[in-house]
Order: sequence, then C-alpha cells, then structure tokens
Amino acid sequence: MTGAPPSAVFLSYASQDAAAVQRIAEALRAAGVEVWFDRDELVGGDAWDAKIRRQIAECALFVPVISAATQARREGYFRIEWRLAAQRTHAMSDDTTFLLPVVIDDTRDADARVPAEFKAVQWTRLPGSESIEKFCARVQRVLTGTTGETAMFAATENAQSLLPPPRTQAGRAWRTWRWGGLVAAGIAATLYFGLKPGAPRSSGVPASPPPKTAAAPGSEAQKLVAQARKIYDDGDELNRENLLLAEELVQRAIDRDPAEASAWELATWLSYTMVWHSIDGSEARRDQLSRQATRLLALAPESVSARIVHANARLTPGWAGATVQSTREKAIQEIERDLQVLAQREPENWQIQRALATAYRFLNRTDESIAAMRRAVALSGGHPTAVGDLINVLVRRGRHTEAETVLASGLARRPTGRLLTFAVLLKTRWRGDTAAAVSSVESEAWPAWLTREDRGAFFAWQAYFWAGRADPALAVVRGVPRDYLRDANFSGPRAVLSARAYERAGQTVAAQADWRQVVQVAERELALHPDELSALYWKAWALARLGDLETARTLCALIQQRSQGDQPVFLRGTHLSALLATAGLVDAALQDLRTYRTAFTDGYVITRAVLELDPAFDPLRADPRFQEIVQAAPAPAEATAKPGEKSVAVLPFVNQSADKDNEYFSDGIAEELLTVLQKIPGLRVAARTSAWSFRGKNPTAQEVGEKLGAAHVVEGSVQKFGNKVKITARLSRAATNVAVWSKSFGPLEPTDLFATQSELAAAIATELRGRLTGDSTGVAATEMVALVQAAQKGGTKNAEAHELYLRGKFLANQFSLESFARAEALLQQAVERDSNFALAWALLAQVGRLRSGWGNTRPEVEAGYALSERASGRAVELAPDLPEAHLARVNFQLIAFDWKGARASVRRLLELAPTTALESEMRLATALGERDRAVAAGRKAVAADPVNPELRVNFAFALVNARRLEDAEAEFRRAVEMSVASPVGYAGIALVKLLQGKAGEAAAAANRESSGWARTQAIALARWGEGDRAGAEAALAELSEREGDVAAYQVAQVYGFRGDADNAFRWLERALRQRDPGLSFCGSEILFESLHADPRWPAFLRKIGLHDEQLQELR
Repeated sequence: MTGAPPSAVFLSYASQDAAAVQRIAEALRAAGVEVWFDRDELVGGDAWDAKIRRQIAECALFVPVISAATQARREGYFRIEWRLAAQRTHAMSDDTTFLLPVVIDDTRDADARVPAEFKAVQWTRLPGSESIEKFCARVQRVLTGTTGETAMFAATENAQSLLPPPRTQAGRAWRTWRWGGLVAAGIAATLYFGLKPGAPRSSGVPASPPPKTAAAPGSEAQKLVAQARKIYDDGDELNRENLLLAEELVQRAIDRDPAEASAWELATWLSYTMVWHSIDGSEARRDQLSRQATRLLALAPESVSARIVHANARLTPGWAGATVQSTREKAIQEIERDLQVLAQREPENWQIQRALATAYRFLNRTDESIAAMRRAVALSGGHPTAVGDLINVLVRRGRHTEAETVLASGLARRPTGRLLTFAVLLKTRWRGDTAAAVSSVESEAWPAWLTREDRGAFFAWQAYFWAGRADPALAVVRGVPRDYLRDANFSGPRAVLSARAYERAGQTVAAQADWRQVVQVAERELALHPDELSALYWKAWALARLGDLETARTLCALIQQRSQGDQPVFLRGTHLSALLATAGLVDAALQDLRTYRTAFTDGYVITRAVLELDPAFDPLRADPRFQEIVQAAPAPAEATAKPGEKSVAVLPFVNQSADKDNEYFSDGIAEELLTVLQKIPGLRVAARTSAWSFRGKNPTAQEVGEKLGAAHVVEGSVQKFGNKVKITARLSRAATNVAVWSKSFGPLEPTDLFATQSELAAAIATELRGRLTGDSTGVAATEMVALVQAAQKGGTKNAEAHELYLRGKFLANQFSLESFARAEALLQQAVERDSNFALAWALLAQVGRLRSGWGNTRPEVEAGYALSERASGRAVELAPDLPEAHLARVNFQLIAFDWKGARASVRRLLELAPTTALESEMRLATALGERDRAVAAGRKAVAADPVNPELRVNFAFALVNARRLEDAEAEFRRAVEMSVASPVGYAGIALVKLLQGKAGEAAAAANRESSGWARTQAIALARWGEGDRAGAEAALAELSEREGDVAAYQVAQVYGFRGDADNAFRWLERALRQRDPGLSFCGSEILFESLHADPRWPAFLRKIGLHDEQLQELR
C-alpha cells in the first residue's frame, strides 16, 4: 500500500484466527487507527508477497496475534512476517515501540514459539472482549507519542532459563556496527556503479547478466543488491544473521523493482544456503526457494548463473515432492544432463562443477563427485564453499586423511565457520584428539557467533563433552537460543545436550530434569510432525535414561521399522546403535554396528574414535564382540591402542639455575634419563623429539599423555650452583596428574651425578614395573638396577667429558649448520678427554652426517662425510651392543651406498632397539625400492615419535616415492604445522601439488619454503609446470650456480622432471663425484621416471649398487 500513512498498524496472524483478528481490526478502526489486515493469507503470489513485506517495513506498529493455532503451526507465512518484524527492531533505538504482541487465549509467554525479540517486550492478553477497548487506547497513545511506554519491556518472569537474555546496550553497539557496515557497503556500491555500470561483481555468487527487463544500471534496486551481495560474500555461509540481513536488502530491491533478475538470483542463493545448511529447512522456506528459483528462470532463462542456482535449488532434498528415492534419482539425472550442457558452454565455471559434484554424490558416483569437486576447488581458487563441499563428500565416504589435507589448505586461505567445524569433526571423530578439538573451539579463529548456530554449538559441545569437560559443554548449550537444534550433525531437543553433560558431571537430578524436558519437547514436535524421526529417537533415549525401558524399546522397534529400505537422512548423522545401546538392547546395537559398517550410506562413518570416545557405547564395552568391532573400525594409520601401564613420556627438565645458559645441563639430564628408560625391556618411552615439543607450553599431564600415547609423565628440574647440582623428579599418572613417585637429589658433586642418574632411572623403571606386575620387592628392584646399569653402556665416568657431551648434544639438537659446527668442536673435546666414550663418538658421527647432508660448501660436505665414517666405526668398535652406535653407522652407510652393511646394521638395530630402528628401516627400504615396507616402517616410526617434523618429512618423501601423494601431502602439512621452518616441508607440498598437476598451488607452496636450495629447486619445478619457461630457467640457473656444489642431485631432479635426459645424467654424475647423499634414493625417485627407458639409467644405478641384479643379491 504505497503512500499509506506511517501510523498504520499491521496485524499478523494464523488463518485459523481470522475471526478473532477481524474483531481486533474492527475495534482499532472504530478508534480511528489505520489497520493493515490481510484477509487473503492463502492467495499468495509474488505481488502479494511484495506487498506484505513492504507493509511490514513501513508500518508504525506490528501486532503479532499469538494463540494455540500459531503454537500448533511450526510453519506458515505468518512466521515469515514475524521474523521480518523482529529483524526490523535491530535498526531501532531501545525506546522505540514497534512490537505489541497480543495473546487471544491461554498460551503461556514462556512456552510461546515466537522470535526472541517478542519475548523482550510486554504482551497484551485479550481472552475476551472486555479489555479490547483498553488495548485500542494504548495503541492510540503509542501512535500519538503521549506515553512513556517503550518496546523493550523486561522479559516475562516465567521465561525458560536457557533462553537468551534481553538485548542490552552492548547488543545495540553490535547492531550499530552491522548497519555501519551496510552504510560502507552502500558507499562501495555507489562507487562501483559510478565507475562501472551493470550488474555487480561477486566472488561468492555468480553474477547474472542483466536481462532484457532489468532496471537501469545503477538503479536503487541494483545498489541494494550490491549491498546484499557484499554482505553475503564477506560474511559466512553458516551465519544466519548475515544471511537474513542480506535477504532483507534483497527483498527491498525486489520491492522496488520486481523484474530485477540479479535480486531474484541472490534471493535464491540465500534461501538455498539456508536450506542446504539446515539454517532454515522449514516447509515455508523450501516453498519460498522453489518460487524464487522459478521466478528467476522466468526472468533470465538464458542466464548461465540463473540456471546454476536453479539446478542447486532442485538438488535440495524434497524439491517438488521428489522424496521417493526412484523419483528423486530420475530428477537428479535430469539435473545432471542440464549441468553437462552448461559445462560445455562454460568449462571454467566452478559453480557448474560444484553442482555436478553434488549430483554425482547423490547418485553414489563417488569418484566422479570428488573429481568434479576438486575441479571446482581449483577453478575457484580455493573458494571456501567448494572446499567445504569437497571435505564433506570425502568425510562421508570415509576418506578422512584426504579431507585433512584439503582442510589444511582451506583454513590457510580463509577459516570460515564451516571449515572450522570440519576441523573439530576430524579431530574428534577421526583422530580422537579431544585436546586439539577443544583448542580449536577456544582459538581466536573460532568466532562467537558460530557457537550460537546449531552446527557450531553441537561441535563445540561435542569437543568439550568427549574431553570430559562438562561445565564448558553446558555453557555452550546455554548460549543456544533455540530449544530444538536442526542440523545434519545433530537434530533434536537442546536439552539432550545439557542432560548428557549433566550426566557426565555426575549431576543426576539436573540430568533427569532435562531428560523430562526432552520428552516434552519431543512430544510437541511429534504432535506437529508425527513423522519427525529425530523427535522419536530422542524421546526413546530420554525415556531409557528415565528408567522407562519398556516404552523406550517399543519406540526403538518403531524406529527400526521406519528405517527399513532407504536409510533416513537423520540416521546418517546420528547412529541408531547408540540409542539401542542406551536402551540396553546390546545384541541389536552390535548388529546395527555391523550392518552400518558394511552398508553403503551417504552418512558419517562410525570410526574407532567415535566408538572409543562416545559414552553412549559404554554399555557395550565389556562385550568381546564390541571390541572386535572397535578394532576393525576405520582409524588413522598411525592410531595405536590406549597406552599401557608401562608407558612413559619424559619431559625436558626445568632449568632452575641462575644462569639460563645452563639449559643444556637440565636438558641433558632429562635426555639421558629418557635414553636409559628406552633401553629397559617392557617399557614404552615416548621419543625425545615429540616429548621436547612441549617445551615452554606448560601442558597438563593429560595433554601430554593423549598426544604422546603415554600413561605416565616424568617431570623434573635441575638447579646448578657453583660446582654442585640439585635434581628433583616426579612420576605422575597422565590421566589424573596424581603423583605416584617423587624425589629430590642433592646437592651433588659432579662425580656423584652418574650414580644419581642410575638411581633415578632405576626408581622410575621399578615403579612402572611394579604398577603393572605388582612386584615391587627388593629382588625386582635389584634386577632393575642391573638393567639400568646395562642400559648405561657406552657412557663415561669422566665428569668433564660428560659436561662437554651434554653441551654438544644440546647444540646438535638445535639443527642448524652453525650449531652443528659448534657441537662438533665440543664432542671432539669430549672424546679427547675420554677416548672410550662410545656415546660421544656416536653423536659425533651423527653430526658429521648432518654436516655432510646439509652443508653449503664442498669442503664442509667432504669433511662431514669423513667424520661420519671415522666416528661411527669407532663407536661400533667400542660398544658393539650400543644402539646409538649402530644408528650412527647405518646413517653413514646409507650415504656411502653400502647397502649390504646398511642392511646388517638395521637388522642389528632392530634387535637392540626396535623403535629406534624404524626410521632407518624406512630410509633403507626406500633406497632399495621396497616401497610397501618403507611405508609400513614409516607409519610405525611416526606413531612412536608423532611430533617430530623431520621424521614426518622423511616419511612424506617415502610416501611420494610410493606414489601415495595425498597421504604424502598430509604428512608434509603436519610437519609444517609442527614447525613452520621445518626444512623442505613446503617444498614437499609443492612437489605433491606439481605431481597432481596443480602448478599454481605448487608455486604458492614453494615461495613459503624456508630452506634456501630447497626453495629455489621447488620454484624451478613449479614455474616449469606453470609454463613459465623464463622463470623456470632463471631459478634453475640460480640453483646450479649458487648451490651446485651441495645440491647437484636436486639440479638433476629438475632436469629429470623436464625430461632433459642429457643434463639430468650430467648432474647425476656430478652428484656421484660429490657423494651427494640424495643419490641413496634415486632408484625410487619419482622425478627420474623419464630416464628409466634410457640405456644410461641401469648403468648409472650399477655405479651406486642399485641395479636390479645387485638388489637381487641383497635379497
């Protein structure tokens, strides 16, 4: 009603209340009040819809009529009116009266299904006709401004405790910012249309070309669309407030020009997004999506972007009633054909590929779906929507490791709410790493609004709940403004989450109260929608928890009956087996787990982590059949069993000396303790690199235990003053941080130190052994002392040599060429003080090997090689049973191409220290072309030392050579997550991307590499892959000229990748003359595949002992 007075009152109601509302309208008109009262709610149509929206935007007062009829209708056009009115209040001051809710029967305020804004104002009750005159008088006073009444009355006292509080001034400040953003968007749109007429550009939604009937360029409607599009593109696809704000602007654009196709296109995208992500999956919203998509196609039938969004809308479940599987499958096949036609017209359009991937997914054509989604990600430059959809299909098909790789890349570009929830999903349901999941939720990247959305709230709750942290889990629940969550990951009463958290906290009374509330809310939903499976499921669960097992089991049988045939969507995210276990139906639960594991489904895989962490499965844990299912369930390759009692992590001891340079000493004491414990039979000790990764982070014992797979943690401190030392040590349970043993030693003289270390190691090892076997007798302690003394072979009793060794080891662990040189000097002095100090000789050999492999000059490489050969031989000679000596020797033998000697050393090392031998076994198997063995050993190595970035890189290269590129990328990314400066980490990612044909992504990764020659080589490879021949030649020239003396092998790799055999062999020969350690792996090197047909290739392999005939002799 354009031109209507601004003092009009809008009455909004359900059609069942038309008679009562008619009486209210007549009374108001009799009092001289203009009333907008639509008697034709069921007429519908675009013009009618536009009129209603315009009236709500222009009326002076909005009167929602609340009744049992509105309570009974979960969907209806009046709810759209209510939401629009509630949104309008966000732009009003607190002292503006706009909302005047009226209740016409005995419906309670607290129970009313209305927007939260309605509950923040005073309500009027009109159960009869006696008070209607007072209501009319009040309306007149508000309209004439003769009253102090405001819209923001206190919320009613009987409001539910979990409802959000009334909006405060702080909330107003947020709204002011949001509308300030709209002003900025408007300015941007004005500038855009002033400079470039036409439809606005969008990175998130493909812009529709102006149809013939479009408004003039730069029209008011188009400016509103530009503002809305900016909000949509700059916002987040899970943020409903952003989506609704954009939708309001789009509707205003449609009101001003009903033929503006760009407005209808964006409106369709907004509705599609809300339906697709379950933000609003109501029947009214689905109907609106259908009408919008149809209207858009009528306005712009030839527009590719219009046809894309129309196809996406048709792919949403339930479109046009296509809910029967056979009917829906035919509909999707038709959509696929339409999209294929569009793909031929615009092969570079990522939105077409994304829609195709969705169609393939619904048709169970997994490989085609993933391939199309990968094209969408590549064509869009990593758009978060495409990335999220790719992760979604990978997770649903159980390809979690690939999903982790895609997620890491997506988060690096833009950490959207959807990607952040995927991060928590993978850390909980796949990795079982609840500490990491909680860290994600508590990180700065996790926005506050995400925890108020159903999906974000559920994943935040799950992270805390599975971590056993009930209080923050309950805090998350209290922040959710809806009493029924609706999402693919969790759909059900909000009180389910609080009840389960209360149970975990041991608060039985509170839990029972919330389970009763679950029953009430579920029954309400079932009254409105008898087929609502989620309500039936949670009602059964609640009744089981309340002790009514008979009714719960009856409902379980009903759910099983309804689940026959095509699996309901709800049960693809929430598993029936958990309910059956809760209801005590053990056999049925186990059978469902077996069936779900083997049946194809588009739902989430039940992983080992889910079975181990979800308390719902506790009733099954004692059953051997369940344990078999757990062991067979999908899990990360490096997943291990829960830590045994005789497992321990030794953290770096704290340096409490006044001189902070004494850190080498505190580190050395802890490291020597760790080394001795590693040699005690039956003890499993976390690797040094992983344990030391916690330095400076003040972790809890539980975090250490979970990360390193250890049941116990050793912590301590060292204080050095003058010539004396004081040591304290503590052994605690990782799960509880309760100390099981602690002791202080000292002050000690340097000569006392060796005996103290023996006592310390023996005491801890005895305690761990006693906890498992119950044998803590004197005999057991005596045996342990003997074992410790045997484990300390290769050491020294010379205090000065020991001091030099600790300093040298501290520097070697810093892993830089400068620290290697300083370590070498100190270790040379140590073996001069005690020439029989086998451990010092072994470490000296390792330093030599590292200088040979990472040196920047030819003399440095040669000197390192000679030192490694001499020192490793001396270590083995002095201590033939010392694992460190054989480890040093095999590392030298690998760069000396002594394959027979290396195999013998690895075998001996496996006998002496199986865990220590794993990395060497992996490197030897890689060199000999035994790819499966290399990967198997590598997986065991990273499981034993999970936080070692150098080991991760080496394992990743073994995966590359085994042609397992996606797994390799995941390992490279874990390495750089542990240490951004991890040498060759980003270069490894670049190599994987290059081999996958993604040269652009390879170049981006190459530029982030920290190692000089590795960065230059990666750039040379990536630029060649991009077709930038000049750039590739420049990078290769730099690598050849500046690094040729130390990176001849890497130059040969570049030529091998290019297929330039002559230059590749020329540089391979140079690498051989220079004893380049990289040659150890050239037999399985993927970049040399172009050389395999050349007769020079087998001849060259023979020179380094890797010809097939030579390898056969080794086997």
